[in-house]
Amino acid sequence: ISVDAPRVISGDTDKIDWSASNVVTSCTITGPGVNVTTPASACSITSGSATPRIDTQSTYCIECDNDPTTKQCKTIAVAPNVIEF
Repeated sequence: ISVDAPRVISGDTDKIDWSASNVVTSCTITGPGVNVTTPASACSITSGSATPRIDTQSTYCIECDNDPTTKQCKTIAVAPNVIEF
């Protein structure tokens, strides 16, 4: 699992990509605004992407074959919105 930007301004979107190999059944990707289950394909590779709006620090995770040892996560931080005077 990867994110385009590890830090965004609140209200912006960020692209989250995922890919997994040797998947037997499926992978589930979760996080604020994202809840996707992708079945394993004929070649046992599952992949995809999502572009959720990020309002607060958010963590996105992928877990495959309902096995907690496969879980990997990425966190997107929210940068302060600086107003110049």
